[in-house]
Amino acid sequence: MSGIELNRADLGLRANVTCPYCWADYSPEDVKWISESSELLGDPKLGEQFQRRFLPSQFNVAGNAVDANNHDCHKLACPNCHLSIPRSLLQLPPLFISVIGTPGSGKTYFLTSMVHQLKQNLPRLFRVSFADSSPETNLILNDYIEQQFLNPNGDKLVKLAKTQEFGDGFGYKQVKIGSNVIQLPQPFLFNVRTVDGHMRHGSMDSNARIICIYDNAGESFLPGQDNSDSPVTRHMAHADMLLFLFDPSQSHAFRHSLMGKTNDLQVTNAMSTSQQEVTLNEAAYRIKTYKGIHEDQKIKTPLVVIVNKYDVWKPLLDEPLPPVALRVADESSRVFNHRAVKEYSDLVRDLLFQHSPEFVSAAESVSETVYYVPVSSTGCSPEEDSTGNLSHRPSSLTPIWAEVPLVMALTHSCQIIPYRK
Repeated sequence: MSGIELNRADLGLRANVTCPYCWADYSPEDVKWISESSELLGDPKLGEQFQRRFLPSQFNVAGNAVDANNHDCHKLACPNCHLSIPRSLLQLPPLFISVIGTPGSGKTYFLTSMVHQLKQNLPRLFRVSFADSSPETNLILNDYIEQQFLNPNGDKLVKLAKTQEFGDGFGYKQVKIGSNVIQLPQPFLFNVRTVDGHMRHGSMDSNARIICIYDNAGESFLPGQDNSDSPVTRHMAHADMLLFLFDPSQSHAFRHSLMGKTNDLQVTNAMSTSQQEVTLNEAAYRIKTYKGIHEDQKIKTPLVVIVNKYDVWKPLLDEPLPPVALRVADESSRVFNHRAVKEYSDLVRDLLFQHSPEFVSAAESVSETVYYVPVSSTGCSPEEDSTGNLSHRPSSLTPIWAEVPLVMALTHSCQIIPYRK
């Protein structure tokens, strides 16, 4: 019997659902429910400590499944991998975003600032809400936001933990598929919808989306780190947009140009130099392999090169940043200043080409559409703490353009954020 028996149209269900963990496609009627009774432990794919997944034979008056011990159930699971999925996945089209970068490039800091800025700025500027699909799924990221932006000890140095390469609780889930135990990436999941004041609010919100953002340890993008037992970067083949964090402090040429122009420890005390184009080429190789694309063919998925730590390298580019949002007459919301961001992208591209032509060449051989966006996740320089680690004071954080890459993704995928062409 199907897991959902109510009329699909009445529930606003999609005809087809893609699991954000294993990427299996299935009908909403095939979704499984997660038992509530403490006596119904033991799932064949997840382990003995997990609640049993099942296709129900009865529902309560609210439309929720009832498990074998007559407990009302509220959570859903993918029928293939059995991992918990939010209900909004059955109603909203997904937007898959893959974040790529070398070890130490600052992906964790970027994601933390990006999500915090999106929650703050999308409602204020564009009358669009950006909310957790499931707070449980986003626990790690919300904890980082509290450490960085909601910390009552604003003057105490804080360093965010590095993303791990494997293990439950570190952004990955272990699942038994057939006879093999494999490791799947756990995305951060968010619902994006219009709110009062949006020019399209009140009609069918066809532009609403569930955003699935994937973050891996930088080591996962190194050659040879992806295999059938740990396909943790294969989300890149499903991505609607790729975000690559380019770290100028890992570039010898950038550091040399900045000497005498900054006292930032990431430049003056830099310990490593990375060939970041190697990581990008490895990502491109995997994407084309998974998609079955010839290596000489460009992908259609847009690539946003996030030139990180803008507060450090902005002395190299005299042009000030343009406004991100523009007010529209007779509207309470604003439009995204896409034209100006694109024009600034061209300036950043020229600067990046001066210092790292091999990276620009690699980027533009990967995708048909490439943007170069300056971002500072912190807006300030780190300080050395008592253990020698580079850390930040929460009271000093002023992110710059951290939300812009995701806003660009939304303007490409749907019309929920109108923009100036």
